[in-house]
Amino acid sequence: MARALVLGASHVDVGQLPEEGCVVLAGPEGNEFSIAPTTR
Repeated sequence: MARALVLGASHVDVGQLPEEGCVVLAGPEGNEFSIAPTTR
């Protein structure tokens, strides 16, 4: 997520709850995408 933010993404609040485990971001052009942690 940190890399996406450095590249110009911003947080988007779409009503997600903290326990959902994913973060919604928007790129500089406004396209929304989500990032979820991986398990190893």
